[in-house]
Amino acid sequence: MSEDASSSRLTKHIPWLWLVIAFVVIVAGAGLWAYVAGRPSSATVVRRDIVAYLPLHSELVVPPQYRADVMPPYRARVASVYVGVGDTVHAGDPLVELALPSAQLAFSNAQKALQAAQTAYAEARREHLPALEAARQKVRQARAAMKAAGGTAAPTSNAPSTPSSSGGAAVQETTPSQGSASSPTPAAPAGAKDALKQAMQELAQAQAEFDAAMTPYRQQLEAAQVAFKEAQAGRNAAIVRAPISGQVLALNAQPGGEIGAKANSPVATIVDLSELQVQAELAPDQVALVKDGASAVITFDELSGQRFTGSVLHITTLPPTRTRGERYLAIIRFENPNGVVKPNMRPHAAIKIGEARNALAVPNGALEKNSEGVTVVQVLRNGQWRQAVVETGITDGQYTEVRSGVRDGEVVRVRRIRL
Repeated sequence: MSEDASSSRLTKHIPWLWLVIAFVVIVAGAGLWAYVAGRPSSATVVRRDIVAYLPLHSELVVPPQYRADVMPPYRARVASVYVGVGDTVHAGDPLVELALPSAQLAFSNAQKALQAAQTAYAEARREHLPALEAARQKVRQARAAMKAAGGTAAPTSNAPSTPSSSGGAAVQETTPSQGSASSPTPAAPAGAKDALKQAMQELAQAQAEFDAAMTPYRQQLEAAQVAFKEAQAGRNAAIVRAPISGQVLALNAQPGGEIGAKANSPVATIVDLSELQVQAELAPDQVALVKDGASAVITFDELSGQRFTGSVLHITTLPPTRTRGERYLAIIRFENPNGVVKPNMRPHAAIKIGEARNALAVPNGALEKNSEGVTVVQVLRNGQWRQAVVETGITDGQYTEVRSGVRDGEVVRVRRIRL
């Protein structure tokens, strides 16, 4: 019975033994890995091209002139929608037409009234113009007789003008009055002078009668033109148009729906995606490193694996605030083919600050600081690791240019970074 109890106790402790063994193995493995990983490796000093980029905290922005939140002119139902999200539009293109039956009816009626007034004016002119033309012809004949008799006379009057069929204001038809004509010369025979005088009087009377007959038609036409323009403006107000060229990124209208019910709710949002910019914040000691026109590389969290090239347009200074001192922003314009970059995406920008071709370089892990704060490397010479002071140049984040202190082909020690 004692053997059974002993066996039972042994069986009970077996799981704990396995846990202890597993723990010891894990600790030993971790220690071995740490020892191996922590041991320095070596690298050869080689020549390579190094392009240095300055990574910066960045923000994607849309310049105000290249974004339009199109607000509804008033509250109304939507009759038609002419665009969709993702469509490219140009300034002035119709986006949405509102359902305004009264405005459409007023426009139609005004258009008909204008056409009727134009027709009535033209018919009245055809009716009354012959008498005026006859009087003008009589004056021309009298002048010809005066000329033949050796006298002179006033020039003939201009023919009446016709109102514009496109809706322009009507022009009153006039002719010189009797008093405006030049008097015949004394050399002209009395009969010729009297004939011309009589013809001029008849022309003045014919002109007055023509003007009197045409005045109501002219007034009717002018009133119809004004009414048509007002109705046309009301109809045009029912069409919401694109204020800028760009891509429709948001659309809050559908046929039969209503717009204008919610304050500050745009009908559509249009952005010119070719004009997006990145603002990169610079520390005061970084400003001197960045030049106008410097190239930049931009990536976006939402567009994995895609790189976009750009350049620095300029550096702007932001005035200090209560909580922050003077700030500096590098404004970067970049290529956005096919408009794949959209507002609100998260950018990561790096600006090129230097370039070294065929330069001696070592891995960044080879660089150390000695007790005096001087940059050094451990270089293998005559089988011994020896400390060498180096002058460094630019770095690309992995390799650093070494301008002096080591030679091409030498081996340097590279420390490993422990996790």
